[in-house]
Amino acid sequence: MPMTNPKHRGERSGFTLVELLVVVGIISVLIAILLPALNRVNATARSIKCAANLRQIGIGFQMYRNDYKNFLPPVQSFVSYNANGTQKSYGMWNAIGPYTGQKEWAGLNLPIGTTEGVLKWDSYWGSQKKVMRDSVWGCPENPDWACPWNYGYAESVYLQYPAGWGANNPRAWSFPRRASVIPDPSIRVHVSESKDWHLGKLADAGDPDGVWDTYRHLKGCNVLFLDGHVSYYKGADIARDITHATSSTSMDNFGLR
Repeated sequence: MPMTNPKHRGERSGFTLVELLVVVGIISVLIAILLPALNRVNATARSIKCAANLRQIGIGFQMYRNDYKNFLPPVQSFVSYNANGTQKSYGMWNAIGPYTGQKEWAGLNLPIGTTEGVLKWDSYWGSQKKVMRDSVWGCPENPDWACPWNYGYAESVYLQYPAGWGANNPRAWSFPRRASVIPDPSIRVHVSESKDWHLGKLADAGDPDGVWDTYRHLKGCNVLFLDGHVSYYKGADIARDITHATSSTSMDNFGLR
């Protein structure tokens, strides 16, 4: 009968409770250290995707200008401030949408049985919201909101003269605009993150509660300029550096270097 080796009588297998608690504690510390870094990496990736969206929208604007003798479309042609005979709202999404794959936004490829005209289709207010969310018009930081009224992208109302919101009827931003008369296109804010369909108030620049959503990505946002380039800015830098011209109707407002 084999004898038990006395050296092995006192040996044990497995871990004690104290050892297990130490291991769990170490893992918890590592997770606490790594999780913020992983979250920041994911947030950075969403910001990069957003910048790519804006670049594609910028290319869409350039293609539109090539087709329409260097004119920009209306910022928005509302029924109540109608400049062009449209029966519904018509603006950036309708005009540039076809260049980014959404022909139906301009009234093209209409559903069978409809009588809508080319300038009357505003489906991005209703049935096209999900389509917008999954397109270049949907910011990845806000996947559940993608329409002109909620957390998408918006165009500046300072790219026409008289610039700004205005009170005339029809308003200047409801007309097509010749891009060649806009000064310094490389510093003119064209499209950026927004909580509404427009970038329309200088007071919003750098205000966390403003319409211009300047703190969406890591306390900053992406900006598409009129010349087509896209840059990322911290909201605090926008608040400090945004151009405030003497006249509120000047196109020199909303300049950013």
